[in-house]
Amino acid sequence: MGASAGMVSMGAYLPASEINPEQKDRLVSYLREETFLPAEYIEQLESQNRLPGKIETNFDGWTSRPWFDAWLANLPPKKRNDPFQGTKERRRVPLDPVSVRESMIAHPMLPSDAETLAGALALLNGNINKDEIDLLLVASQVPDLALPANASLVQHKLKLQNAGAYHVDTCCSSFVTMLEIAEAMVKARIKDNVLIIASYIDSLVNDKSTYFSVNTGDAAVAAVVKAVGGEYGYLASA
Repeated sequence: MGASAGMVSMGAYLPASEINPEQKDRLVSYLREETFLPAEYIEQLESQNRLPGKIETNFDGWTSRPWFDAWLANLPPKKRNDPFQGTKERRRVPLDPVSVRESMIAHPMLPSDAETLAGALALLNGNINKDEIDLLLVASQVPDLALPANASLVQHKLKLQNAGAYHVDTCCSSFVTMLEIAEAMVKARIKDNVLIIASYIDSLVNDKSTYFSVNTGDAAVAAVVKAVGGEYGYLASA
């Protein structure tokens, strides 16, 4: 039996998550030297000891708003007694610094920037040389643009000079699909080190008039897949 493949490192961008001082210094240095992430995000991380973004509570987003009573009255009857369905908070990305400077209406962080941050964390957490990555797979539930796909943008922002890149979309199961693809390619020796990244940046599309808007927030996650020995590695999915 040949060598198996599996995830050897992971990283996640969860807005407003605290970073310990030792990791913060390494991450700040890495982001400045090894990525094209906008400097404003790196400065926020450095000064606040947390990943850029904020925590939105039910009070912040709904109950403190003047339209809350009308919103509540318009919910489906079975939702009115528990409108937040157990959700107490959700994470939100910060505003995009370029749009703050140049646009009349600023927009949230670009998904490719969130994906870049998650990818950098996965590489850093595993002490993996980015030049060893030979394939990047990206699933963006909400992409920056229709074209080009975010995979190309993230490849550029992470400076992955030796990696091909393409987009994968099987909706909510995209991370599992990318894991299957990466595992198969590594096991077949077509690729050696595959970086997979998935994101959902809800702040770009959130419509608070809908009852399910209370359950969605922002995040990005990444993993590196490579050959592993022994009894470790990916088994199957269903």
